[in-house]
Amino acid sequence: MKGVSGWLFFLVMAVVAAAGCGRSGVRTFSFAGYAAVAYDVTQPLTDDAGYFVSLDYDNTGIPHLAFFNFTGLNLMYATLPPGTGPQGPWSTSIVDAHGNVGAYPCIVVDDQGNPHIIYSAVSPGYEIRHAYYIKETGQWIIRKVVNRAAGFISCAYGINGWIHVSYIQLDDYNLRYLVIREDYFSYEDKLLDYGATQAGSTGQLYNSDLAVDLSNRPHIVYYDAINGNTKYIAKNSQGRFYDEVIEWQRIEEEVEFKQVNEPDVLVAYLSKPSSGRKEDTYLYAWLPGSSFPSEVTSEYWNFYQYDRARISILKDKYDLYPSGTTFSISYLDSTSSPDDDGYFCAIAVDPEGIPHVAYFDYTTWDLKYAYKKGGRWHTEVVDGAQGDAVGAGVDIALTSDRRPFIVYRDMWNKQVKAAVKLPEGGWKVGVIYEPDNPDDVEFTGMYPQIKRDPQGNFGIVLREWRKVDGINRGVVIYLYVQ
Repeated sequence: MKGVSGWLFFLVMAVVAAAGCGRSGVRTFSFAGYAAVAYDVTQPLTDDAGYFVSLDYDNTGIPHLAFFNFTGLNLMYATLPPGTGPQGPWSTSIVDAHGNVGAYPCIVVDDQGNPHIIYSAVSPGYEIRHAYYIKETGQWIIRKVVNRAAGFISCAYGINGWIHVSYIQLDDYNLRYLVIREDYFSYEDKLLDYGATQAGSTGQLYNSDLAVDLSNRPHIVYYDAINGNTKYIAKNSQGRFYDEVIEWQRIEEEVEFKQVNEPDVLVAYLSKPSSGRKEDTYLYAWLPGSSFPSEVTSEYWNFYQYDRARISILKDKYDLYPSGTTFSISYLDSTSSPDDDGYFCAIAVDPEGIPHVAYFDYTTWDLKYAYKKGGRWHTEVVDGAQGDAVGAGVDIALTSDRRPFIVYRDMWNKQVKAAVKLPEGGWKVGVIYEPDNPDDVEFTGMYPQIKRDPQGNFGIVLREWRKVDGINRGVVIYLYVQ
């Protein structure tokens, strides 16, 4: 669907200054050679802040935060004034107080250093809104983008100035993809996967996370609740979206082509059901005496999904191969159901376009990691639970040398942990944040978010629910890791 955003209202708001946090609440931690310092962005004295919190950096390394104030039901913004260290005081502002607004915010900063926040509004009507700041005027401009009940919003700033957004439509649990173009008026809103209330449903969908590669193509991970799968959807080089389940097993088997009814093609059948997508499938020819196969050009063959997957090859192309050539196929077995995993999931994409995914295995309570290379997913356990729920809240970034750095919640121990892939292989896992007094904290780090700044260091934002005078209140915490 195409349209013009802001067609219901165009609202310009001046920044409403609020009191920033002082220098209290500074804590230090160390992990795998990194030093981490935690700072309170908000004070837990009056407001319940940060139920959802998001982070991005501008080109100078200044952090920009967006979060939901549960007390006032409004959208908040926080940043550090130039020349101010992360200890603060932070400058906090009300961005939008027009109704019950600000849930599921996602913030990105454009090339000019202006922050953009995509967020959900519940009243006066269900909407996705876009707020962006103009430094020259010192004002926020707020537009309505689409009329939808939206949750689990994730966004990224593309190389052409587009803002890419994934979200779950909460009234029917569809996964949708939204692009706000560089003029901030025109947009495209696209359905990617059905929720449980639709015909052809794959199940209720939750927790989308999005990244954009250097070719401006989106990559999204999300959770299929009915089937208990971590799903991945991306746009290929032809501009088409395709989706797959990360832990489906890959089958390698020899196939024998035979002529059936059609004179121009030869046909073979596979032993297992498959996803039926050529993007997931590879046909190889093994020439006589060769130890390595050559891939058959995709234009020569087709792939169909019936009761059994059928592959057909053009006869004139088949006849080009010498006598004694054998063929094998690599494909995904759609019956190989993984554990119930992915309720919490996150994605990062490296400069080569390789997706890296961190996700929570709800069956084993483990934190897992997967990346796709050579046409297949490679998966491993990062942190075994051993009785603890690790990964129920997770995010992932990449180091300057493209190694995954994962931040995640240890629910039972009220800790935030980190895992980094070592250059020699294996993982270094440890605690990167914990409250001073766990007895005064209901939980910490439910939806942590990590971003790498221009200097190659990491920032992490999270919410902690602290007890103040017998009342639980949310606090936004910023960790700087270097």
